[in-house]
Amino acid sequence: MKKKTSLLLTVLCLGAIALFSAGCRKDTGWKAQSSPAVSPSASEQQSAARPSSFTVSSFLHDLFGGELPADMDRVNLPRVEDTREFDIPNTAFEGCAFGSSFYYLDSEDLRVFRLDLETGETSVFTDEVENPRLAATDTDGVYVYDMSAKEIAYFSFDGERLASVPIPVTPHGGNGYSDIFFAVSLEHRDGLLLLAVRDGIWILADGDTEWKCADFSLLGSELISDAVILTRDRLAVHILSFDHTKERLIGMDANGKNVLDLPGTLVTTQTISSNQGRLWAVDGRTGCRLYEIEGEQASFVEQLSGEGHNFHVVKRAAISNGSILLFWYMSGRVTLMPFDESAPVRIIAASKYAGYADDIIRSVDAMPARYAVYDDAVYPDKLNMFLLAGEESFDIALVEVGASDSRLPSYLKNGAFVDLYGNAELKAHIGEMYSGARDMLEYCGQCPILPLMVKDFSFGFTKAAQDSGLNLPNGAWDFDDMKTLGDSLRGTGMSFFPDDYQITSMLMSLSTAAVEAHFDPTGDSIGEDALTALRDLFAALEVWRDDGTLAGSNPLIARAGMTVFGRGSLEKDAETLRLTTLPGASGIGKQPLGIASYLIVNPKSKNLDAALAYLACLTDEDNRYNAGIFRCPFWPGLERYYFSGDAGRREAVAAENKSFAKTYEAFLPDYWAASELALVTSNPTAWQALRDFCSKTISGSDCAKVLYEEFVYKLKG
Repeated sequence: MKKKTSLLLTVLCLGAIALFSAGCRKDTGWKAQSSPAVSPSASEQQSAARPSSFTVSSFLHDLFGGELPADMDRVNLPRVEDTREFDIPNTAFEGCAFGSSFYYLDSEDLRVFRLDLETGETSVFTDEVENPRLAATDTDGVYVYDMSAKEIAYFSFDGERLASVPIPVTPHGGNGYSDIFFAVSLEHRDGLLLLAVRDGIWILADGDTEWKCADFSLLGSELISDAVILTRDRLAVHILSFDHTKERLIGMDANGKNVLDLPGTLVTTQTISSNQGRLWAVDGRTGCRLYEIEGEQASFVEQLSGEGHNFHVVKRAAISNGSILLFWYMSGRVTLMPFDESAPVRIIAASKYAGYADDIIRSVDAMPARYAVYDDAVYPDKLNMFLLAGEESFDIALVEVGASDSRLPSYLKNGAFVDLYGNAELKAHIGEMYSGARDMLEYCGQCPILPLMVKDFSFGFTKAAQDSGLNLPNGAWDFDDMKTLGDSLRGTGMSFFPDDYQITSMLMSLSTAAVEAHFDPTGDSIGEDALTALRDLFAALEVWRDDGTLAGSNPLIARAGMTVFGRGSLEKDAETLRLTTLPGASGIGKQPLGIASYLIVNPKSKNLDAALAYLACLTDEDNRYNAGIFRCPFWPGLERYYFSGDAGRREAVAAENKSFAKTYEAFLPDYWAASELALVTSNPTAWQALRDFCSKTISGSDCAKVLYEEFVYKLKG
């Protein structure tokens, strides 16, 4: 204890010496200057009481062995309980903050101004910069890039100009953007000054006299859009393509060596910033979408509304001390608001479905949530590993077809799920679904998943089939009914299915039904019975294929649409179809539905109650009819789905296909009752086997064998 006290006293004494010597700057390569300071206001005098702490920064740098602590707050914004809005000229184009001051540059009045975040007063910080283009703050003071003087000037917080340094003049790269007019970022952190231009990064270390060019490679169609200093040895650089359609975010050392490719899941990010050892990205196209970059993961933090601002675009954001400051680009506004990072619910998803996660989060605005996205290729394995290994870092997983729905059997078998019925409100909401839809979800009396969409292809008997006099099935039908109907088709010139791309989807449904009838998700094998069922099915299909009964130009069954909610998804003859399900396995008669997306709660979640409450909010009456989230009609009241969407959906479904919509509404209870959730997803090998079968490249027996092997692999997860 004595040693700790002694060290503390030593640090305090050294700190006092450092504070006493503040402003007595070492030889840093800067040219010292003296000029009259701008007369400070009362609030500026308070700011001036803070030392111009370059020496303090150097002292801390030495104390911590060459690097400032990663969690040091270098912005130190005022902590606020209520949002504050400030007016500034809409000609302001750049700004930076420190403490209770926001410094901004004006394109018409070429001076540097200071906005007091406590009082709202604006004053001239300095008029000693001929043409200010960029500004930056650090614990040392304020740095301003003067485009006309081709220098960077350094000021104390009370407006005294202390020094300047010429900008680098050595050209860099081949894009032709090294001209100083295209400077995009200025930063000073931990004894380093950074100046980024469109195709180069320049670093000047305190004590040096020569700039160093951080040598890294840009592609020929790329430009640097922003750069920040993370630590003395680490930078982050945001890069955009010329047309702003592609981006990448890289981590690099101070010499320009690329040491980490950060997530490229954000689109046209406006700016990045760092503080307290953390990296933030702001997508300011509509309001302010804030992300935190953590390792190889981009986490959505919050959507901050830009309503009421001219362009709704955030140019700069600073996060500090429980507050966030937003500078609305050319909108004449600065916002300082409380920033609560303690979101109780964390969602993970594949990166290509970040937009889907957005829809979910926007719908449950009463409960804060964050989501993190992972690379599409690795997400299935990561999710599987997370759930089976007991990972605690997330609460809800968004699962999409092709990613992990084939892993569901292994989740069920290993208990890697939470029973959604554990929340009384959520159980009540699920209980209000169509009974057939609800029954499909139950597993051993529990409800493991919340479905967002199934592959709800709608099918119907064609007008020709209805007029043919054939004994068409009503309601659910199975393979035995199909065989009876097939016998009556011979010689009529009609076939079961269209001779086009639709047939593979229909055959996949039949194949899945055959396997599902012999599969127990709690077991380790689907057994030989499934193979026998597949062989029997394809023996009949092969006969129909070879005699022209399976597929042709005059089919019994056609697809009505991919989904009743998709704009333009209904087939042109949907109105004339008599809706039906596809045949199910013998003795079962249920159409298998492959789940396309669902939410599952992590059983190791630290916020289990909050996660279940979140799904309860998602399924209440205010949200359940949002066709952007629940893309299938799981609840009665189909017309409510129509009008929860955009005008295009209302026009396409509620008006143009109004009679079909009424027919579909009446059909839905039977549709769900005659369907069952399939625990399998197809894959390219299975699809190719079906295509080869239809083209007579392989026999029915060979096709059954390939499908069986693929289903075994998938069903085992």
